[in-house]
Amino acid sequence: MPFKTILAVLGGDDMSKHMQRALELALEIDAHLSVVALQVAMAPTLSDYPVDTDWLDHRRAHHETFKAAAEAEKDRCAASGASFDFSTFYDEPLFLTEELSDVPSTPTWLFWEAGRERTRI
Repeated sequence: MPFKTILAVLGGDDMSKHMQRALELALEIDAHLSVVALQVAMAPTLSDYPVDTDWLDHRRAHHETFKAAAEAEKDRCAASGASFDFSTFYDEPLFLTEELSDVPSTPTWLFWEAGRERTRI
């Protein structure tokens, strides 16, 4: 039996808007929604070396903001009744490459198949 899956790679300031669009599409076409919420950790600038507690506090706040936003989007998926899975990644660029090596490579655009035609949303 064929099934449809939407892979949504989300992050940044527009995460909520893009999540809403992906969720609406998944519900519309009765597809499973697979979400990867991704945020690259803030790196210190040259002026931050040696790394001080102000930078560490700023980075911790950045991480907590991302976690709260990702958790809110996960809760939105759960409340919608859609079939979904949700993963979050927050790390240094080097380590994200390793963590994401098992996740299929895909553009951040959402695609769905309508017969043979691919539609970019």
